[in-house]
Amino acid sequence: MEKATPEKKETIFVDDFMDEEEEKVLNEAPSIKMPIARTEVNKNFKLKKEQFINRRTGSVKDHYEFTGTILGEGGFGKVHEIKEKDTGRLLACKQIPRNKIRNQMRFVNEVLALKECDHPNIVKLYEVLEEEEDVFLIQEKLNGGELFDYITNKDYLSENEAAKIFLQIIKSLIYCHEREVIHRDCLLYTSPSPRDLST
Repeated sequence: MEKATPEKKETIFVDDFMDEEEEKVLNEAPSIKMPIARTEVNKNFKLKKEQFINRRTGSVKDHYEFTGTILGEGGFGKVHEIKEKDTGRLLACKQIPRNKIRNQMRFVNEVLALKECDHPNIVKLYEVLEEEEDVFLIQEKLNGGELFDYITNKDYLSENEAAKIFLQIIKSLIYCHEREVIHRDCLLYTSPSPRDLST
């Protein structure tokens, strides 16, 4: 019986898809260094969401227009409504002053975790922009406000509606836990209002 020869793997590195200018910008950025994904895979590799999240330096105003609407504010900074210049799409921009980032490794880990998440009940991260004074997280704009306001603005929630909301929260938490991501601040006023309750 003839011994089967193992199929030779073709090595592909994810950062091989960057051109030299993109690699230079990433490697020379005098900022919080986010590791470039250099993942060795075989020729049947799978593309992942985080491989398509942009990270660049330069002015956020080169690509986005601030509408003047503040969507939220907290100890970390502000969340602005912005309009993408190329498409006119409305997005959310979380502006985080560098001097408010006390633990750089924790911040980088949180951004990397968000980059990996692709779930209908988890806010989507589209891009990270870095300026000298601030880091900007360009995210999906969620309409509808906070879950706390959604509940208090109604006289009551039916058992059926409450169950559907709870199911959305549980599904997103299970998704995170399967990826070894733990949400340590899951509260009514940090959760967006429910999306589509018809399912």
